[in-house]
Amino acid sequence: MKLKNIKGLVGILSFICLALSACDKINNPIISKGNNVGIPSSGLTRVTSTNDDDLLKVLVEDFTGHLCTNCPAAGAQCEALVNSTNGNQVVLLQNNVSSLAKAVPKGYYPGLPDTAYCNDFIALADSEWDNVFIDGTANGMPATMVDRLYFNGTPYSPNVYSKENVSVPFDSLIGTSPTAKIHIADSMYAPPVSTLSMSITATLIAPVAGVKYYLVVGLVEDSIYDWQDSVSHNIQYYLKRMTFRTAINDGGHGWGDTLSAGASPQTKHYTYANTAAFRYNSAVVSVPPKVPARLWNMAHMYVIAFVYQVTGGQHNYVVLQAQKLHI
Repeated sequence: MKLKNIKGLVGILSFICLALSACDKINNPIISKGNNVGIPSSGLTRVTSTNDDDLLKVLVEDFTGHLCTNCPAAGAQCEALVNSTNGNQVVLLQNNVSSLAKAVPKGYYPGLPDTAYCNDFIALADSEWDNVFIDGTANGMPATMVDRLYFNGTPYSPNVYSKENVSVPFDSLIGTSPTAKIHIADSMYAPPVSTLSMSITATLIAPVAGVKYYLVVGLVEDSIYDWQDSVSHNIQYYLKRMTFRTAINDGGHGWGDTLSAGASPQTKHYTYANTAAFRYNSAVVSVPPKVPARLWNMAHMYVIAFVYQVTGGQHNYVVLQAQKLHI
């Protein structure tokens, strides 16, 4: 069942009318973002890198929103997949999209704390992907995609997985050989240093002439506690897993940088800083959270990357390989 939550739609209309009273929001104040010459070798940095690049990883996207009353059911299926025998092959993204993910004005819901549903987790890339693949406002939520396998060019394609078991397409993929490899190396955020540096090496295996290939790089935060409507129950400390925070390349739009259609390794370097949002607390996750949900706890942050293809026809936008690395 896909429910267009009236609470969410009313909240958005009120948000437009009452913008001056809305909750504080960090509007992605990027200090520096772009290419650099490589990962720093000195200073307060710790370099880590992936060591399972030959293993096929599958991108599982959970399109969700805190006002989507049925979305926790889809989230539970994704969580079960992560905890399954082959969970090490899952790269999960929770993409907050549509009117059901918008923040509402302070004090909008009587009887709840005035900060309920005030955090806006929607990244620019979330909105762009929603417009192309899901259109959650028009088609309802939740929605999940597995390597964007069944997209037919129409938002909420008939074969895009909704409330069905995401393990079905996942199981069909994990026994196949990867058609690309991704290696991630990064330097850790460490106060007072506030810039992440990362090198991403993508290698296409037997690229096809005429097909275009792209590399997307982003940041994902695990274990955020915040408000969630779950079957019309307001949960103050709902555990959000692998929330997509921002795309690093392509100006944050989520479509990535072009890769050459060759079989040689291609390395790209990026830096990213957001001192207004970055915080660091490595304590065991608990409630209430040590770092407010509107801020980014870098102790729970991952660099994610995935390679996808554009064919203009069959298998358009299909993801070939994904990878993640804890900062």
